[in-house]
Amino acid sequence: MQNASKQIVLACLLVGVLYLVTQIVFLNFYSAYKLPLGRVDVDNYFIILDKPDKENVITHAGVYFLILGVSKFADPHLVFTFVIPFMSCVILNIVFFGFMLYFTKNPNTALLGLVFFILGTYSMQAFMISAYWAQLFATIFIMLFIIFFEHYKYYNDKIAKILALVCFIGAAAFHMKVAGCVVLYIMIRGVFDGKYLQTAIWAGIMLLGIMVYPDVLVSNYVIEMSVWYVFARYMFPLFWIIVALHCIKRWHIFNSAEKTWAVFFVMVFLISSQSALWRPLLSVLPLGIYFVTRSFERAFNLNSKYMSVAMVIFILCLMGVYSFMITSYSISSMIGEMVPGVFNTTYRHMDPEPLLKMFSGSKADIGKFSNINETYRVTGFVSSLTGQVTEKDEVIYGS
Repeated sequence: MQNASKQIVLACLLVGVLYLVTQIVFLNFYSAYKLPLGRVDVDNYFIILDKPDKENVITHAGVYFLILGVSKFADPHLVFTFVIPFMSCVILNIVFFGFMLYFTKNPNTALLGLVFFILGTYSMQAFMISAYWAQLFATIFIMLFIIFFEHYKYYNDKIAKILALVCFIGAAAFHMKVAGCVVLYIMIRGVFDGKYLQTAIWAGIMLLGIMVYPDVLVSNYVIEMSVWYVFARYMFPLFWIIVALHCIKRWHIFNSAEKTWAVFFVMVFLISSQSALWRPLLSVLPLGIYFVTRSFERAFNLNSKYMSVAMVIFILCLMGVYSFMITSYSISSMIGEMVPGVFNTTYRHMDPEPLLKMFSGSKADIGKFSNINETYRVTGFVSSLTGQVTEKDEVIYGS
């Protein structure tokens, strides 16, 4: 692997600027609402402290006990105002950059992948604005698990095996459904390694886990989304096509790890269609970005100084528009939770004016907003691989 010092510095600068801007937004939100930035799930995390719900505590044990521990010494709302943007913007992205660097051995490819991940997926918005905190921590552990597990597979390193186990436990502690995904990963890897007995044993463990905790992989959550919604918003639409074409074209030269990732990505996609808001899919989007970046690596000479710069500038512009649109929609939905009549239920009895001012720079009337200030009436979601859509978004504020 070539010297990566320059790319590491650039990656740190990128995530540093992202974190600084995000932290300022979180602090402004906290000064207005005394809460970390995010949708109604933020309230739900802190409600667990006062009214512990057995299922939620089991599913989100890591976050619950983290908040509980912090509350003994400080205001958890203020602490998580710093923790969430740091984990989302710095730790998650640095882990992903390390993932790309470890498996591609090319710092230019790793840096481009980081840009793709930040601007080309819904990850940042989901973990911060939609407040999928438990899954944020779990996703970080999943990425680390894959790194250590594959290192163990390649080098038979016992320490890496122990670290992989620790990451598996950590992921499961923060989000129980992730435990099922990790076991699924191990099973798929076993198939490509030809270890069918080991795979059967893990399948038995999975079956036992489903019997004890039926929602370990899927759930019958009432709010769901169409497959087209996922294609449009979870990842830059063109990337889905690139992932499919790259995997089909390069399958014959994939190593066992890459074959595992491709099958794992598809399996989690199918499982997510029956899960709450397709959430499991969020944790494997980094694998999709790996394939996208590999495809660009083959199409362009990323080791060329000028080609690398041109590509990054091009992607920044293209992905910037996409990222802005996704962020706008997410903020709009957060505002909608505060405004009566936007959703079927008004989830938060909070004054939306401070939030509107944060993103508009003015005290304009809520009905005169466009783009980031549009709010929608959402009458229903349906998750279906057949493409049947009953989702209907009606703009009732904004243009």
